[in-house]
Amino acid sequence: MLVHIFSWKMTNFMENVTVLKSYIMVRQEDKAKVCNVKVISSEECVPKHKLLLMDMWFKATKTWHMKFEPRVHVWKLKEEKICEEYRCMVGDKVEEAKWKGLCVNDYWQQMKGIMMESAQDIYGMTKGLCRHKEMWWNEEVAEAVREKKIKYGKWKKENTKDARMEYRKSRQNAKRVISSAKEKKQKECANDLNDSEWKEYMEKLMNEENEWDHKISAEVKEGPADWIRMAEVRAVLKKMKRHKAPGLSGVVAEMIQATRDIGTQWILDLCNCIVWYLCLQCFDAVGWAAGRASGL
Repeated sequence: MLVHIFSWKMTNFMENVTVLKSYIMVRQEDKAKVCNVKVISSEECVPKHKLLLMDMWFKATKTWHMKFEPRVHVWKLKEEKICEEYRCMVGDKVEEAKWKGLCVNDYWQQMKGIMMESAQDIYGMTKGLCRHKEMWWNEEVAEAVREKKIKYGKWKKENTKDARMEYRKSRQNAKRVISSAKEKKQKECANDLNDSEWKEYMEKLMNEENEWDHKISAEVKEGPADWIRMAEVRAVLKKMKRHKAPGLSGVVAEMIQATRDIGTQWILDLCNCIVWYLCLQCFDAVGWAAGRASGL
């Protein structure tokens, strides 16, 4: 968009008037931000052109920080007493809940809500990350950082050259202390590692290969789908890895494994509901194709 205004007027001997225009280019989406446009008649920025000014209004944008999302203290499941209490609470809520007539998604949401509510009541939620959780943080580093902050506040308050020099010295000292603390901690971690164990681990990781029968094709299975059995679900839950980060649902393997038969039966019913739902979709598709072929 072009914002223009008459900025210059010339009159020749024949009394013909010539008017010159000056332009300011503005994006179309910023059109509503233009408040005023004016010409400063006493200022000539270039020959035959007066100074053209435009007032615009911009809204200050806030910098949004990543919002902390609390999580359940799943590590408390290691204690058998708390694990038993969690199992009993989940069992009581499962008995009180209504399960008949639920679709697959509602079934999952209801069981997930029972597990998450029980875990929050018993284990509690995280309150946030600690600011100084690094392994190299110690009293010496804390004192150096504290002194640097005090010098910085003094410099901003007094705004003198001496205060600025003191702040720069404290900042350099804090950097030196943090660097030496990190280096010391790295050496301690390196010394704790056993060279033979590390070498054995790398040899196993880089050189061993998984067995493969080179079969990439399989026979097509026809007929009705088999129902999933309890033994299969137990075997899968036993193989699930622990201490993994939760996904969008918030449910982790420890929550399901801690409920034992309750969680196993829930996973079994959920998987069989999914199989039954998919079978219905396949039957509907086959019936629709058959009816279209027969002209119905």
